[in-house]
Amino acid sequence: MKCTQFTFKKYRDVRSTIVGYISLFIYLVVMSITYYYSILTILKPGSNWVLILYISFSLLTQTLFFYPGIFCLITSGILLILGNKSFNFSTSIVSLRKYQDLSNAKVALLYATKDDFIIDAANTILNQQTLDGKINKNYVPIILDDSTKEKFISIIDKFSKDNGVKVIRRGNNGPRTKSGNLNYFFENFLNDFDYFVVLDADTYLENKWCSKAIQYFERFKDVGIVQGLNNAITNNNNFFQDFITPNNKESKEFWGIDGEICNLYSISLCTGHACMWSKDLIKKNGGKITNCISEDYTLSIDAKKLNYECVYTSNCFAKEEVPPNYYAYKKRHLRWEGGAFQFFHSYFFKILKSKFHFWQKWLIFNQATNIFLTPFNFFVNAILTFLMMFFSGNKVYVTFPYFVFVMNTVLFILSAITLPGKAVVTKSSPIRVFFTSYVTTFVTTSIMPSLLLEYLMMLCGKKITFRVSIKENMKITFKDFIKGSWFDVVFWAMLLAFMLVACWYANAWYFLFTPWTIVTFLSFCSIFVLPFLSNIPYKK
Repeated sequence: MKCTQFTFKKYRDVRSTIVGYISLFIYLVVMSITYYYSILTILKPGSNWVLILYISFSLLTQTLFFYPGIFCLITSGILLILGNKSFNFSTSIVSLRKYQDLSNAKVALLYATKDDFIIDAANTILNQQTLDGKINKNYVPIILDDSTKEKFISIIDKFSKDNGVKVIRRGNNGPRTKSGNLNYFFENFLNDFDYFVVLDADTYLENKWCSKAIQYFERFKDVGIVQGLNNAITNNNNFFQDFITPNNKESKEFWGIDGEICNLYSISLCTGHACMWSKDLIKKNGGKITNCISEDYTLSIDAKKLNYECVYTSNCFAKEEVPPNYYAYKKRHLRWEGGAFQFFHSYFFKILKSKFHFWQKWLIFNQATNIFLTPFNFFVNAILTFLMMFFSGNKVYVTFPYFVFVMNTVLFILSAITLPGKAVVTKSSPIRVFFTSYVTTFVTTSIMPSLLLEYLMMLCGKKITFRVSIKENMKITFKDFIKGSWFDVVFWAMLLAFMLVACWYANAWYFLFTPWTIVTFLSFCSIFVLPFLSNIPYKK
């Protein structure tokens, strides 16, 4: 197997470190001016200590939580100034002049499933065997089936028989997680293949995905993981799916900027599906991956410690399905956050003590927590605001709310565009992208009480379980609504009541117009609307 002597570290943009420090310098200058204005202009002599603490902590949390988005925006802007207008750094890494096999490498396409088999998605792995009209038998599709429901077992068996696809079932061997499923395969078949493509049940690979991905391993000797671009499909079936799907034109650039910037700093994280792993990496990692919910994150860190690179590329494009309804969305996020919690519990201090440089550590934490950061920030600031009102009275903070309102609104707009890291080069309608960035913030914030409860239970020793995402749509009834949302409704209602009492107590009703108050109100209202949007069919 021929391989050039290039390494990804040396090949990536050498200006990245300079760009990072320029971004940090600009950020620090802006924040210094902000703090100077806050402390010297707003805080008058004799200001209440609670107000001083509130302003300092509020600005700190606000800027820290939004810093990844601002960093993304500044870095992107500087790279534009430097002349890299395409943002498609990964395209320049491998010249895809012709999608051809560069070796006789044997590739296992591992379709991991548990009671959620999708025939159309499984068919896309069969297409990988065909390249320019020729069949490549070195690309072997395999179904790793953990299903317990007879309905799915029967469908998988029929698909296997009709298409000659091997099915592996492990019975009661190993933990009931995706990582356990993959480890059972590695334990028995690791040496039979050179590379492994990891797929979820709803992963739709584009044609020639494998032939594109394998070129990264062929050209760079230190690449252990290639992470392709994942994008939501756009053939939505109901209004909820359309409501949370900004990329209605399937723009490949839309989801790409975060990954490309992480490429610059050589610290992209694998997302667990539509990715390819090398046998050499798995073997050096002990012949297995860490048994946990977030096996993708842990493998990325383990690979980095073993001097292997995880490369993000928008060349390898895959689609995935949008959750069919609000409760499927909620269940998926609870699983993601449970996995992130488990990841930090196991790897936080390992990362801090590692030899990774500052930007790499920062981007690791950003990538692993960016779903949770924005809604949590609004929650923290809402609580801080109204606690401050109770303890400070209404004489010492007359001007501050308006300053904070302007500052945080600007930061919120920037983060809505850049924290997802997508909208600045999208081909989709900018209005739709901007609107959906806000919408997804409200949707995620609405389930914040359940997320906080989940974290609290984990801290108390609750075992993290692997939740299978719901793929089939179902009509949401009022009974489903009460069962699925009662805790969130009660929590937000109590918080809103607390806000109203605080405003009445301090005689400062203008506090109801701060960004975090507005988001709190919209999140509360969305709980009563979003679950029922999936009952309305959507037709383009």
